[in-house]
Amino acid sequence: MPASPPIKRHSTGKATGKTFLVASTLLGVAALGLISTLILAVLDSSRSKKPPAKDLPEPTSTAQAEALNAQLAAGPLPPEALAISDPLVETPPQAATAPIAPAAPILPPEKPVPLLASKPIPKAAPESRYQELVEQGKTLRDRGDMPNALTKLREAQTLEPENPAAVAEIAVSYEKMGLMEKASEQWKRIHEMGERKAGSYYIAADARLKQSQTQAMMTAQAAQYSTGAATQAPEATARAILTIDPVTIEEINDPLCSQKFTLRVPLKIQPNTSINVGDLTIQVLFYDSVDGKALVQTNANVNSRWASQPTDWIDSDTEQLEVEYSQPRADPKESRREERKYFGYIVRVYYKNELQDTRAEPRSLAAKFAAPQVLEKSPIQ
Repeated sequence: MPASPPIKRHSTGKATGKTFLVASTLLGVAALGLISTLILAVLDSSRSKKPPAKDLPEPTSTAQAEALNAQLAAGPLPPEALAISDPLVETPPQAATAPIAPAAPILPPEKPVPLLASKPIPKAAPESRYQELVEQGKTLRDRGDMPNALTKLREAQTLEPENPAAVAEIAVSYEKMGLMEKASEQWKRIHEMGERKAGSYYIAADARLKQSQTQAMMTAQAAQYSTGAATQAPEATARAILTIDPVTIEEINDPLCSQKFTLRVPLKIQPNTSINVGDLTIQVLFYDSVDGKALVQTNANVNSRWASQPTDWIDSDTEQLEVEYSQPRADPKESRREERKYFGYIVRVYYKNELQDTRAEPRSLAAKFAAPQVLEKSPIQ
């Protein structure tokens, strides 16, 4: 038999060297894995404080990536900062929608607070000593303290003699005291200043002076005819079947008229009598003063009507006649304008041309314009 090849035997020194090398390698790999595990654990703990990477949009440029890294290092990003604008990237609709805030709790309504009364607006302080004295005089006059009011107003007049305000207030004070002559003297002083200097006070003074002239004329006429004044004709009323009850006047506000009113004349029939309206004649005459001097029959528009129909005194013993007086305003374009003012009226009632009753206001008109006892028949009757 052939001889077996000799068995090779490894030496103990070589085997030990290889084993050490393998063991060292394994220990190095294990140490490296342990270190990697520690590093990953530290990174995970730091990343847990930052928003997940999947929620962050991918930067589209290096500059945007650097800005995003800087913001991540500073702290958590707000939701609106996560949307990076890129003209090539289409932003989904839900990314631009802000998160819906939770609904606020519904609170009960507050108790109503009562409104405080508004405080009165204080008057402006007077600009000068003159105005202060005038205001003091007016206040004292309103309180009824006329002597002290006149003292304050005269003191103001001394400071500014050419100022019409204090003079006008003195005139008004005299009027309230019933001293019309002294009031007229003050109004004349303002009238003499002229319209350019006195302004609106001149217009007031002119109106007051004309009014005082008219009143003086009326007083003189009333004194002149007081002996013969009468409200009715005694001879006529003895056999009259109609009488006039108290006459009333109702003023009417009309901006187109200087004066407008309705005169109501009640006519009462005597008991156990009858009347034919066709035989009844009623005269209502109005009179005006012209420029405070003349007394003439009016040129105003006059219209009359019965208050109820038919007028027969059957259902009632009284029928009422209504007469409207309407004086239009004067045309300011007229070069010569006469100043007309209503003065009074006369009412005469005739039945079968015989005077039944008459009324006049003022009573002096009845004497100045005496009523005929019998009306003259017209040619057509």
